[in-house]
Amino acid sequence: MSHRIHNTEAFVLSGTSRAEGSSYVRFYTRELGLISAWVQGSRALQSKLRYHVQPFSYTRLSLVRGRDMWRVVGAEEIAILSQPLKSLERFQFLSKIFTLISRLVTGEEADSDLFDEVRDALIKTEHSIPESDLKTLEVLTVLRVLFRLGYLEATSDAKTLLSVDLADISQYEEARLLRGKAVSLINIALRASQL
Repeated sequence: MSHRIHNTEAFVLSGTSRAEGSSYVRFYTRELGLISAWVQGSRALQSKLRYHVQPFSYTRLSLVRGRDMWRVVGAEEIAILSQPLKSLERFQFLSKIFTLISRLVTGEEADSDLFDEVRDALIKTEHSIPESDLKTLEVLTVLRVLFRLGYLEATSDAKTLLSVDLADISQYEEARLLRGKAVSLINIALRASQL
């Protein structure tokens, strides 16, 4: 019996070693949402998948749905996330966003708009944002994630912060001034989520 191969972009959130050289990896995908998949032989030195399913990678996956789990049959790294791992501040940004996604996104439900928002913020950390604006970008990204998932109410302050264009660094000044209010909104939303 032939299985349908699903091709999708994905962030590698985490992985757990299992069995002989294999691992169980958690992905946030564009077309499938949050999934966990078996990666056969991913820890073996000769494995073609080894370097493409490391945590904090951005990859193009080929997946097959088995009887009770997903299996990765192919992977190719998309090279946009090399800088975050070279700086502690950028690594912490990436780690916080991926942890938030792991906690708040539930199940295999695609949300391509949320995926694109997160990808665009991560691309921003890679190319054009100074270290001094990373905290502002982090707050804006967390607000967007919470809003897209329905945890954040659309108050006037939230609307102001959500309207900031992540691509336009000149708008970060206004966001910096409202960062205290933004952190308060985030804390209220996370408390209400009870996670």
